[in-house]
Parts: sequence; structure tokens; C-alpha cells
Amino acid sequence: MSRGRAAAAAVLVPLLAACGTAHQRARQAHVAAVALLPDLIERPPAQVIGGVVRWGGRNHYSVGFQTSVVNRGHGIMLIEGHRRRGQPVMVADQLIDRVEAPPLVVKRVGWLSYYPHGHDHWHLLPFALYQLRSADGRRVLVRGRKNGYCIASNGRAAARPARIPPHACGMFQPKALFVGEGLGPGGSDTYPAYLDGQSLPLDGIRAGRYYIVIWVNRERRLRESNYRNNVGSTLVRITYADGLPNVKALASCRHAPPC
Repeated sequence: MSRGRAAAAAVLVPLLAACGTAHQRARQAHVAAVALLPDLIERPPAQVIGGVVRWGGRNHYSVGFQTSVVNRGHGIMLIEGHRRRGQPVMVADQLIDRVEAPPLVVKRVGWLSYYPHGHDHWHLLPFALYQLRSADGRRVLVRGRKNGYCIASNGRAAARPARIPPHACGMFQPKALFVGEGLGPGGSDTYPAYLDGQSLPLDGIRAGRYYIVIWVNRERRLRESNYRNNVGSTLVRITYADGLPNVKALASCRHAPPC
């Protein structure tokens, strides 16, 4: 090898080594910043039943249903709410766990409001959207009054342990200034039919076929790994007899109608 080539090689080898080291560090930094995102899945409305709900000073025909949200992601859906004294609602932030890094704080993903009637805890808003749609699934006929949830696990969709904040949802704490809510990987959050807000009014709805549709995180305020599984639909047949609505489930699917 000539002296010129030897000198060039002497310069080039350290440069290549330094480049490889820098690339390796950059890759390690990328891995360290990987976020463990939740993945909320809305199951189709279940246990549908007709009944009567009293609100606004009178009785209303209605259809009640069970809702269930499951977290199938790698990370917890963790919400922290905070407010100053005298403020009626809390500001809600989302905390996202990361690999070998502090949690990422996503500020102002919503707000928390205290629900005293039958719930007695703080709800994250906006979170869920309830609709009654026409038989073809295109027209929205009724929108539900409830659109908030206490984000907490009351069931298991898997055997993995969940990291749940203490005093979840601020149960019986209407004067709280800080509240934590969380749904860990494998956890499910289920509300039964006719718990306050778990129904849709049927005023002016004729007998026939309709869809009950539930969307979670439709505005994508909360960060997830997948937004394509945030809706569940159930096709029902509604009839009226003996002064009460009768509701029967015909089909269900984990997407927007039609099923």
C-alpha cells in the first residue's frame, strides 16, 4: 500500500467507527423514547332491554344496554385530573409510560366532572358517544345524555396485573382537587344497563329495526396505538306492548354499522 493510501485509511477508519457509534447511540435513544400506548377497544352494546326512565319530570320509554371498554395495548390509560379551589371541573392530562424514560405528559386531553347520581365519582369527558341510528346505519336519530366515564378496571380481559392509581376516580370525594384514573393492559371497564346514563330515550321512535352505536375516544383526544377499534354496534328490533318497549338484539359487530 502506498503512503497516500495508508494515510487515507488511517483517517477513514476512525471516522467510520465514530459514525457507527453515533448511529448506535441514536438507535438506543430511539428505543429509550418508545411510548407504551394503550389501545381502547369498545365492545358492542350488550344485554339490551326496554324500560322506562324518569327524567325531566316525566317517564320516557328507553332502551338500556351494557357497555364495556377493554385496554389491549402495551401501556396503561392513565389520567390525572387537577383543579384549583373554587373551580367546578378538573383539567385532565394523560400520562404515557415510556421505555427507560420519564412518562410523557399530554396536557388537556379533556376534563373531569363529578357525577353524584348513582355514580358518586369523577367522569372523564368527552369519552363515550351513544347513538341510536336508522336500520341502514346512516342516520343518527337519538344521542345519549352520558358521554363521560370513570376510567377504572372493574373486570379482567386478561391475567396481566394493572397499575391503578390510588383513590381511583375520587369515589365520594366531590371536593377533591386531584384525581387519578387508570385502565391497565388487559383491564376492562364495564357499566351495566340502566345505571344512570346507560340508556337511550325512545321518544318518537316507532317499532322497527335500529342500531345502538357506541364510540369511545372519537375525537382522538387520548393517545392510543390504534383508533380503528373504538366503535361497537348492535342491531336491535324494537316493539311496543303492554305499555312497555321490548328490545331484542339481532346482530353485533366491532365496527360502525351496518353489521
